Amino acid sequence: MSDLVLKINGVRYSGWKSFKVRRSVKMISDSFDVTLTEKWPGNDTGWPISPDDAFDLLIDDELIISGYVDDVNFNYDANSNSVSIKGRSKLRDLIDCSNVHAPWVNQTLKQLATIICGLFGLTVEVAASVTGIDETFAKATIEVGESYMEFLKRLADERGVILTDTAEGNLLITRAGLEKAPTALVLGENIMSGSATYSVRDRFHKYLVVGQSEVVLGNTGDDAVKVDAVVLDNVIRKARTKVLDPDDSVTLADVKRYGERERNARFGESQPATYTVSGFSHRDGLWKPNTLVHVDDPRSRIKGERLIIDVEYSLDAKSTTSITVMPKEALDIIPLPQVQEGVWGDVAS
Repeated sequence: MSDLVLKINGVRYSGWKSFKVRRSVKMISDSFDVTLTEKWPGNDTGWPISPDDAFDLLIDDELIISGYVDDVNFNYDANSNSVSIKGRSKLRDLIDCSNVHAPWVNQTLKQLATIICGLFGLTVEVAASVTGIDETFAKATIEVGESYMEFLKRLADERGVILTDTAEGNLLITRAGLEKAPTALVLGENIMSGSATYSVRDRFHKYLVVGQSEVVLGNTGDDAVKVDAVVLDNVIRKARTKVLDPDDSVTLADVKRYGERERNARFGESQPATYTVSGFSHRDGLWKPNTLVHVDDPRSRIKGERLIIDVEYSLDAKSTTSITVMPKEALDIIPLPQVQEGVWGDVAS
């Protein structure tokens, strides 16, 4: 069984009653939730852990998360005494905090991220294979009430990249699925249980991106709609149309990419699948988010490559990992498949 150690204030804690560690591309800041007896064997004092304490979380001596404790909750009665601790990686401060700033002019995504991360003593890394993010934003403004991370994610979306955290808690600018898991998820072999959803609730045939130019589609006059880009999802019935209104930071040159990103995200998020496997690791290491994995699951009609969006390591009666996957298109601006597997069948007319 894998060993999970929580290092706080120079002390190594283990011996958990239960724990959950979640790592997610969507969540950006990885998190943990552990429950333990307040006193551990050989020690007569309680756990000297407080909110905002810095921590390192390791699994089998590999650093997984570096961050701060959010919550400490004590539970006790006449027969038992336990404490629950929750924490997130250092990027939590970018998720939680906001401020008022003058607009930044002619800055790249990395430059803006470096300025904001510097406020919290964090650094910015760019994955080696990531290119095309050196274009500057003519004007970048944090909206009132918008968190630092919401601001950076909005800009990252425009550049077609994703933001996540490193094990050390710093910000990583990367793309979807740059690594591939060497072990497949196969029903009847390592998949203990699974679930899959297919939905058209948030998908549309035609996406109209409006508001960035004087190009007019249809009527002319005061009620005209200015449409700068049209993006299609040919699997969906033609009657389903969605109007997208991007914020002012999206330039005319970027509106088609904005529409493609929205279409792809809705495509990917319409068909998540979640699998439970035994333990925390495949043959070469821990299961990790933002990793491509081959899935062979005839029951859910999935056979092919999927992107791991979310993993959750759990210990209760036994150690398991919950793995959520979606098509890579959910986080990448690439053409949708013309024939989509699963329940979709052939392209709709």
